[in-house]
Amino acid sequence: MSISIQSLLSKPISAMTGEEFLAIHKVSFDLELLSGLKEAPRAPEFVKGLSGIMSVFQVSRSKAIELKNGIIKDAVQQDKRTIIVDVELAMKLFKNYSDRNKRKFLKK
Repeated sequence: MSISIQSLLSKPISAMTGEEFLAIHKVSFDLELLSGLKEAPRAPEFVKGLSGIMSVFQVSRSKAIELKNGIIKDAVQQDKRTIIVDVELAMKLFKNYSDRNKRKFLKK
């Protein structure tokens, strides 16, 4: 059975068969994929304050302070009480740190 999408668009959903509804759904899903509407969400370029570090790394306040003063120190700009973090650089620094310091399990 050949289904014309144009004729189905004017038909109410309650009057459609399951096959017709799935055909419209498939076409709309394919169009979304082609148009790029389903892109992965991007992290913000910069975040502000300890709360920004907490949200990016999903950590507690004390761990965010540890990260700010340690691993991601080069990505942090601080002027008195204002903190701005370059997220991309912070993620690179964190990844480099975690790659270098993987736990090594001893075989017994």
